[in-house]
Amino acid sequence: MASMIVGVVVAIVFLFFAAGVRIIRPTHRGLIERFGKYHRFAPPGFHWIIPGVDRMIQINTTEQMVDAQLLRKLEALEKSLGQNAKIVVPSGTELVNVIGEMAGVLPLVRQPPDLASKAKTAQ
Repeated sequence: MASMIVGVVVAIVFLFFAAGVRIIRPTHRGLIERFGKYHRFAPPGFHWIIPGVDRMIQINTTEQMVDAQLLRKLEALEKSLGQNAKIVVPSGTELVNVIGEMAGVLPLVRQPPDLASKAKTAQ
């Protein structure tokens, strides 16, 4: 009877451990949240999280392919704007931050800080 209880306890511990095993590929990074709040980033490799408490989201960090024609059009537009403006294409995380704070249309042209402050004071 005691060996059966020990066997059940060992099986439960093994299942708990196995449920928390996460492997991150070299092209990814892991974002670990504890109770829904950022806890830490995890580099590639073997990691263990606490099941039910932690959650891991894998983020692909490989470079994204860009359409060359679109890139040329953006460069031509940037040249036509002159030195006072620069076109900034946000990355995925920046885009999420911008959309979260956005109250209108997403601007593709970002003014240098000195011009942006003058434009705010002029309004």
